[in-house]
Amino acid sequence: MLQTSYFAKVKGMPKGSNVVSIARKTPEGFPGTSCEALMPSSKLLWAFKQGEINEAQYRLEYRAQLDKLDAALIVAQYGKDAIFICYEGIGKFCHRHVLSEWFRDNGFEIKEYGT
Repeated sequence: MLQTSYFAKVKGMPKGSNVVSIARKTPEGFPGTSCEALMPSSKLLWAFKQGEINEAQYRLEYRAQLDKLDAALIVAQYGKDAIFICYEGIGKFCHRHVLSEWFRDNGFEIKEYGT
């Protein structure tokens, strides 16, 4: 099953876990790969961090970015066991929550790692 999580949890995951960064900047030593297509655009991320757009606007724009992609192709490329990783811990708004909704809307099961 597809999963999401955050970088601080990666060290506690079983060795060889299929971790995929969806963050614009991946920490050094990250043991997985990256998926640029699932990263929020630099422009979107900057606008949100600067307070130029709110969470609702961010969600809409990131979802529009995702809707240009084919979820089945992403799953085929990264695997049904992929764990998509970014920075924000549980309880904080993050684009991985929008990503999870998008995968579900496209017929894929996805959950937060460890839940």
